[in-house]
Amino acid sequence: MDNLTDLDKLREFVRASRIKRGWSAQKLADMVSKEAEKRGAIFTTTQQSISRFENGIVKREPSWLQFALFAFDANAVPAPAPPPDFF
Repeated sequence: MDNLTDLDKLREFVRASRIKRGWSAQKLADMVSKEAEKRGAIFTTTQQSISRFENGIVKREPSWLQFALFAFDANAVPAPAPPPDFF
């Protein structure tokens, strides 16, 4: 049985997406600020804010989330190639 809440799933998604790109929490915070600026928003976040969300300390959806999603989308990670004998 899956006992994870939607917010827990979101936390896992953010952490997995960040790690998949090889980003630290500080790098994601920097990318959030960059994506906000590209959209005309003045918005900054910190490594601590990212970490507090990922670790379940923050109990609500963070205000920086939409900009993190833009950052993940702008820096997509290609799927790994299938093994040579796959086909």
